[in-house]
Amino acid sequence: MKFSIIMASYNQVKFIQQAIESVVNQTYQNYELIIVDGNSTDGSKDIINKYKSNEKIKIVIENDKGLYHARNKGLLIATGDVIGFLNTDDYYELDALNKMNYAFHVNAEYDVIYGFINAVDRFGKFIRQNGNYDFNKEKQIKEYIALPDQSTFFRKKYLARIGLYDSTFTIVADWDFWQRAMVLNLKFIYLNEHIANYRHYDETLTFNPKYINIRFKEVKRLYRKYNDVCLSRFIVKIYYYHYVKGPIKKVKLIEKLYRKINS
Repeated sequence: MKFSIIMASYNQVKFIQQAIESVVNQTYQNYELIIVDGNSTDGSKDIINKYKSNEKIKIVIENDKGLYHARNKGLLIATGDVIGFLNTDDYYELDALNKMNYAFHVNAEYDVIYGFINAVDRFGKFIRQNGNYDFNKEKQIKEYIALPDQSTFFRKKYLARIGLYDSTFTIVADWDFWQRAMVLNLKFIYLNEHIANYRHYDETLTFNPKYINIRFKEVKRLYRKYNDVCLSRFIVKIYYYHYVKGPIKKVKLIEKLYRKINS
């Protein structure tokens, strides 16, 4: 079984080499790594080009329209039996592909398999474990429980049914992609194995404060795309976090900084 690992790249020079090496050094070696870089300006291209001679690595360096546009380019040239995605600031466990290869052989009737991930800070220090739950389609769609993107793999033969990423989403197109697969009734299963690690820090698309309004609007749009409701517990929750809890946290942070400056 051959894996296609798609890595969208843009200005992550601090982390990209670890991400690439985490694929290159896998105990299971039947893979291709597709790196799609959007013309980075921070030195990332220099690191990527060091791998030009590696026959397992395909490199595309050209302007793109963001993360999901880059991933779509990778999907269109992937040749593996199974596809996974790894961001340039994340990294695999050493035997991630070996565990996934075994899981796909043992669970031949399943189309999508995911393991759990560890959230780490920018220095690789453990924060918490994510994605360690059994699959429940109804619950995950209604309660907006996202799959761990870095440790979720699917059989390429279903790509034509799922389709490419919806690049009208800036932040949540990955979750839209997996929910589409759920609605199509592809078979998902949880693998209780540590597959990957993702970095949790403010500059990421998921956590960057400057994207808070975009994230709020996209989450609402995505939720209503798959849930035909005007009001639900989840909708109430995101409005509360956006308009009440979020602003309160900002005020508390400002107060804390003020006290520190004046102490």
